[in-house]
Amino acid sequence: NSPELVRMEVSITKTDFNARLKQALFNSLLNCYYAGAVPVLLAQPFVHLETGWLVQHTVIVFVGSLTLYLVQVFPAGYHNLLHRTSLNLGIWTKMNGRLSPSFYSNWSAANMWPMGSIVRHGKDIYRSEGGMNAAEPGNSHHVRYYYLFADPSVGTAVVLSIQGLLVLTQMYILLRSHVWYRLMSQLLLLFIHVYTLFKLARDYLVLAKVYQAELVLQSKHQNSPVNQQSARF
Repeated sequence: NSPELVRMEVSITKTDFNARLKQALFNSLLNCYYAGAVPVLLAQPFVHLETGWLVQHTVIVFVGSLTLYLVQVFPAGYHNLLHRTSLNLGIWTKMNGRLSPSFYSNWSAANMWPMGSIVRHGKDIYRSEGGMNAAEPGNSHHVRYYYLFADPSVGTAVVLSIQGLLVLTQMYILLRSHVWYRLMSQLLLLFIHVYTLFKLARDYLVLAKVYQAELVLQSKHQNSPVNQQSARF
C-alpha cells in the first residue's frame, strides 16, 4: 500500500468514526428528551409526577438507546475495517539516547517502513513497531488512532460491559418494583436491552477470536527462520 493512501484512509475513517459517534449521541439524547422531558412538559397540573422514577427511567432510556445505536452504526465489520487500517498505519516508539547516524535513516513520507526500522524525524529518533509503518513519527492523531483500533474487540468490550451493567441494574429494579406500570416499562426495555447484549457478546467473541488468530500468525511470521536471518542483516 502507498503510505500516502494509508494516511488518507486514516483521516477519512477517523472523520467517519466521529460522525457516527455524534449521530449515536444525538439520537440517544433525542430519545432521552422524548422519554423524560416531553411527559413533564405535557403533564396536566393535577398529575402527580414521581421525579425519582422519571429520572431513573430517563437515564436507562439514554444508556440503552446509546448502546443500541452504537451496535447499529459500529457493526463488527466496521471495527475490522478500522483494525486493518491501524495495522497498515503502524506506530513509532520514541528512543532515548543518542545514536550514530549510521544506525538510522531520515524519515520520508513516501516510504513504507518495515518493523524495526530506526528513523530520525525532527530532533527525535523513533523505532518502527508492527508489520509495516506508514505513520508520521510523533503524530498524536496517528498514535491515538493506532491504540484505539489496533485491537478490534476493545471498543465492543467496553460497550458490552456497559450493557451488562445496565441489564443487571434493570433486573434489580424489577425485583424491587411492585407497581404495575414500573414492571411493564422495565420489562419492555429489558427485552430490548437483552437483545442488544446478545449482539454485543456475539460481536465481541468473533472479533476477539479473529484478533487472537492474527497475533498467532504474526508471531509465527516474526519467528520464522527467514525473518530472523533477514533481521541479522
